[in-house]
Amino acid sequence: MVSTIDASGGATDTRGTDALSPGAQEYVNAYLQPYCTRLAQCCAQAGIPSSGMGPCESYELGFVKYLNDGSAVIVPSVIQTLLSQLNSSCDQPSYALIGATTDGTRTSGQPCVAPDQCAGTPALCLNGTCMTPPRGKAGDGCSVTCDDTSVCKWEVSSGKSPYSVCYDQDGLRCDSTTNTCVPVSAIGAACLTYSDCGAHAECTDGTCLALARVGQDCSSGQSCGPSLQCVSNASGTTYTCRALSVAWSGSCSP
Repeated sequence: MVSTIDASGGATDTRGTDALSPGAQEYVNAYLQPYCTRLAQCCAQAGIPSSGMGPCESYELGFVKYLNDGSAVIVPSVIQTLLSQLNSSCDQPSYALIGATTDGTRTSGQPCVAPDQCAGTPALCLNGTCMTPPRGKAGDGCSVTCDDTSVCKWEVSSGKSPYSVCYDQDGLRCDSTTNTCVPVSAIGAACLTYSDCGAHAECTDGTCLALARVGQDCSSGQSCGPSLQCVSNASGTTYTCRALSVAWSGSCSP
């Protein structure tokens, strides 16, 4: 069982009677207990009520259900890096780092019902089978686009052989019509959809505009980049992009 601790640190009754699987219990011990403790502090700092350890742990466990059957395991080195970042700042860690706290155990060719069960990255759960896709080049057949804002694991049922991954970092995206890797539209170029412009830009009024970075002005409605928020100064006359607190995306009150 997982012990429940309220936000002030006082122990309360244990939560539930169902024992966790060894894999899930390891995740709780290694990551969720220190994470939820730190999150409660960040919630208080942001002025958001915390629901306590038990609800936080239950909520977060909902994202890693494949630990229960052993088709996913924790990645201690990633957990250590993530907790180190959180202990030094309440800034939102990258979603790519959060998503990498666990990894699948099933290798290419083995069955899957979700990409979280497939080992490594990039990884696809393609029509119920794990696959390690090649890194796509312009013109290659593809299934998905990946970037540095999230873990490159996808469940797919379509695409074009060799089902490669087009990487935003390479200036490519997987065109949903032709299923081939094509160049991402440049900043200032014309666009039709948000995906045309890549992970660090947006399609606004038919033109690709770069997302603002930390400290840059967002007063004119320009969107901030991943894990950032547009915040006004004390007088409310200017707006700049600042780091988003983990309290706003974490489970303060799930």
